[in-house]
Amino acid sequence: MARMVRVLGLEKVEWRTWWRSVDFWFAMAVLLLPFGFLLLALRWEPVRVRILPRR
Repeated sequence: MARMVRVLGLEKVEWRTWWRSVDFWFAMAVLLLPFGFLLLALRWEPVRVRILPRR
C-alpha cells in the first residue's frame, strides 16, 4: 500500500517547507501566468475610501 501511495504521488506534504520546492513555483506559474495578460489589459485606477467613525 505504501508503494502505491508513493507511485501515485500522494505522499504527506510538509506545508512549512513546500513553498520552497520547485513544484510550488511551477504550480504558481501555471495558475498565474494565463491570467497575467488579463490583469495587464484591465485599467486599474486608485480608489479613495473615507472611513467615518461609528456614531
